[in-house]
Amino acid sequence: MWTVFEANDLPLSSKVRVSVEAFLLVHFRQGAFRGTVPRYAFFVRCGNDATSADELRRGLLNLHVGFAAL
Repeated sequence: MWTVFEANDLPLSSKVRVSVEAFLLVHFRQGAFRGTVPRYAFFVRCGNDATSADELRRGLLNLHVGFAAL
């Protein structure tokens, strides 16, 4: 919910990506994912990697998350 009233720009994308990565890293360390290092266990894409220029103009922010579940 904290993202709703933020400007849809690169700093917001970075904050979202870092927050989700931190969440997933905790679970990785608890053994929730396959993979020996985080980059093999999950990925997070946000901002220019996941959102087109047209979507940004419309106020959308896409977040793509993938993980290797056990």
